[in-house]
Amino acid sequence: MAVKKARIEYLLDEAGRKKSLLAGGDGKELQVVEADITPEIINLAKVDGEGNVLLRVGFSGNSSRRVIVDKKPVKMYDGKGWGWLEEDRVHFFDEPQSVDSLVAWEQARVKRLKAAETDPANLEIIAELEAEHAIREAQKAESEARQAANRAKEAAEREAREAEEKAMKEEREREKRQWIDQHGSNYLKKATKLGYDCQRQYVTERAAREFPGFTVDFNNYADWRSRSCPSEEALELLEDILNRGFKDAKIVWLTAPPYYWSRYSDGHYEAREAVVVGDYLGRYTLIKELETEDCE
Repeated sequence: MAVKKARIEYLLDEAGRKKSLLAGGDGKELQVVEADITPEIINLAKVDGEGNVLLRVGFSGNSSRRVIVDKKPVKMYDGKGWGWLEEDRVHFFDEPQSVDSLVAWEQARVKRLKAAETDPANLEIIAELEAEHAIREAQKAESEARQAANRAKEAAEREAREAEEKAMKEEREREKRQWIDQHGSNYLKKATKLGYDCQRQYVTERAAREFPGFTVDFNNYADWRSRSCPSEEALELLEDILNRGFKDAKIVWLTAPPYYWSRYSDGHYEAREAVVVGDYLGRYTLIKELETEDCE
């Protein structure tokens, strides 16, 4: 049985190919040498499934033929901190090589790559990069914690608002039922008792009782501008409303009424003084038009 040999391949540049021809060689770019299989060659070579040993020196087996000859630490921008920047190229020898010289060249390449990982200069660069990465990670963690705290705060505030709104709604419903029982018309009492939603009728009846002469602006038709030099009648009415605890009240110059005006006239509305009460029963606007002369 024939003893297997190791196949060693390397490349010659033009000067090397010329020297190969002068030395009786084939002068080809790809040079192939067969050698006895040794531990040194095995440590550097690839062994396929058939037990064949192949060592390519200065180039790889892929289409680019480039092989890594050196590397240095470099900052990465993919969130992994730092990594290695690898320098790769194809090495051409300028003269025919012996087995020993080829093995020595490849051993030196491998040693150089391993040494790069423990080179003091590279370790110093790595330490700086890791420190920068640690700072970025700490800043990221701080930002995420701040965002989480803000989300938790917003959620708590939202829950508090919802709970407050729910409580206010329940209180208004309780107050509504109580008012209807005590002051509502027979119609309103009967409709409510039978389960019908009569919110508009309730507001209308309650506003008529608590603010006689005022109109509920259900459809937000009204518009106004600020009023200067209000009338004594308006001032007395406003003072009474404020004393009753309705703080969202003011005197205005009404430019559009709280109803669909064109249904009652040719569409022209004569601006006038008015008293406005906002946030009535938590959501409605009441308006009382006053027949006073403008002193502006």
